[in-house]
Amino acid sequence: MKEIFYISKANSIPFVDRGINKYITEDNALSFEGKQFLSKKATWNFKPSDQPTIQIQSNLSNIKAKIYKDAILQETIDAVLKIENLNQNITLDCEVISLEESINKGLKFTSGNIYDNSIDLNVLETYNVFGNLPDFTLSDKNIIGKNITIDTTDYEILSIIYDEAESAWCLEIDTTTLTNDDYIMSLDYDIEAFNVYEIPFDFEQYNNSNLLILIEAETESEQKRYKVSEHLSIGFFEGQIEIQYAGLDDKDIFYSTGIKHLLRTSYLKIIPYTAEENENQTNDNSVYLVDSQTNEGFEYFLGTMTFGKYRQIVLALNHSQLFIDSTGFVIDGAVTKEDNEETNLVDVSFKVLKSNADFEAFENNSISAIINGNNTIVNNNNQII
Repeated sequence: MKEIFYISKANSIPFVDRGINKYITEDNALSFEGKQFLSKKATWNFKPSDQPTIQIQSNLSNIKAKIYKDAILQETIDAVLKIENLNQNITLDCEVISLEESINKGLKFTSGNIYDNSIDLNVLETYNVFGNLPDFTLSDKNIIGKNITIDTTDYEILSIIYDEAESAWCLEIDTTTLTNDDYIMSLDYDIEAFNVYEIPFDFEQYNNSNLLILIEAETESEQKRYKVSEHLSIGFFEGQIEIQYAGLDDKDIFYSTGIKHLLRTSYLKIIPYTAEENENQTNDNSVYLVDSQTNEGFEYFLGTMTFGKYRQIVLALNHSQLFIDSTGFVIDGAVTKEDNEETNLVDVSFKVLKSNADFEAFENNSISAIINGNNTIVNNNNQII
């Protein structure tokens, strides 16, 4: 099984791999370890009241964070399981049928019950897929070759097949003798190839401190895997803006957990502007304003920063939920940068338009329960063809 130990660059705190690497890349080099002739060290600033959370996608175990101050271990924080994807069970009603184009039997899904497991058989909910297939059959679940249990007997899943006679998508299973009838099937599978974990940090006790954070995890053979953060400075800083951001979709970050991100960065100047759009109707001797829109905007000049912080700025500003010093914004155009020769530094600026989003609602939105991925049953046939 391929090891997965991933921390998105959209997180509040950046991390890189620590270990034996043949090449220097952005994924294993801190800001001052890059290939540029003059690679400057970057520092991420946080206030003592900040409580940033990082999200980790991994199929490793015993994931924890260790906070170091002046190279001395201060505390260890265990990762919290937020979304459980690995080795999940789906148990539901099905029908065994004879397939038109195979001597093997097929499993057809029309409607029925979904159960908590194959032993207790407590009904969780009902389903109706109208000749489609349940979501555990999606191609990225890799169920072909897995064993499916029917009446305490395991049968290998051979393929996904469309049966013209039944006008339905079916699972072809490795048996020719199973009697055509209604059954309950059970399958253990991975909803994703990783679980989702989060580690919350509280910097209240670290005012006026410089910190490093080490994330460690264990493989099945009990070998350690490590990631280390950029340098963190905890204190109170002047001439900085606070950017908070989050998304609505589960992609690079699984925002269904309620996670939000925080970034503090210095600025040189902020210039207000007004974005205008108008439509006029012109006649022979007159002009009429048909429609117009104006939006308040601001251009932020951030000055010089490292490549890594620039990339995080770009990721932050392209989130659907974006707040700068508690005011809601949407990005207006692309983030601009000017390179500085032979260094890892760039000069950065960007434009944003006010969105009137509710900052209080954003701050108060949180989810604490562990999420199990088996909450959707129907998929689109186009996803599995």
